[in-house]
Amino acid sequence: MRLRAIEATKAGMKATNLALAYGVHRRTVFRWLADYYKGGEQALKAKPIPGRPPKLDEPQMQSLAQAVTDQTPLQHGFQIGLWTQSILHELIRRQFGQTMEHCPRSFLQRLMVGATNPVFVVGDGHPVHKSALVRHYIASQAGQLQLFFLPPYSPQLNPDEQV
Repeated sequence: MRLRAIEATKAGMKATNLALAYGVHRRTVFRWLADYYKGGEQALKAKPIPGRPPKLDEPQMQSLAQAVTDQTPLQHGFQIGLWTQSILHELIRRQFGQTMEHCPRSFLQRLMVGATNPVFVVGDGHPVHKSALVRHYIASQAGQLQLFFLPPYSPQLNPDEQV
């Protein structure tokens, strides 16, 4: 997209019009132009996003996804036949030796990878599950992801309570 924008400016298109066409701020287009004139095409290439690397690599994620879609927790030695976040964390610890942090949005994002049918998630009423970050992500999925909450206190419906 950045290279196409540069080519369009060379062809006479104004940066303001480019910004509208690409859905970016006009300052972004000017930054692309400045980067291009300083460092050429190489300066416009996407750079790695900083941050912590994923704890699971792609084959491990595929293995986990297959386990969740094709098997039940019972087949992995758990006492309950329903996948829960705590069971997933324990399965990851057992199979890959990794401990996972509680981050519902990243969990939901990974859950949606390759999903072709709507995904339904049942969660407890923890405030992080109802956060704006989670709500915005669910809204961005255009109905493909739906989150349902257990009643405020319902141990009989929560498999974690029966362990």
